[in-house]
Amino acid sequence: MVTTDSALDVSETDGETGLTDHQAPSVLLGTGAILGGLAVSACCVLPLVFVMIGVGGSWMGVLVGFGAYKSITIPVTLALLAIGFYFAYRKPKAVACNADGTCGTPTSNRVARKLLWAGTAIAVIGIAFPYAAPFFY
Repeated sequence: MVTTDSALDVSETDGETGLTDHQAPSVLLGTGAILGGLAVSACCVLPLVFVMIGVGGSWMGVLVGFGAYKSITIPVTLALLAIGFYFAYRKPKAVACNADGTCGTPTSNRVARKLLWAGTAIAVIGIAFPYAAPFFY
């Protein structure tokens, strides 16, 4: 769908999500980074968070098994973060102009940037926790 109003952005948007071609990769990679951060922290941080909020049970022992996959999830998460930050902070391409010479304004990547920073915080906590935990015993 292409908007034709000169006051609006004239780049193509996805009809379902309303994201422009410039925003879609950043939002997807930001969401992937958050999921990757949760995967990294699944063995160490998530059980502690569950106990702190009052959720417990023998099923939490299963989360410890995710520690074996850290060698895979950490590089994947860092790659998703790096690519996501590239797409979120790169300079947008020139916006197409209408036939009458009016041009739209570039869209903002605020949502994607917030997702990426949230994913970064979760990933940093998940990666650093096993190294910092002995200092709190």
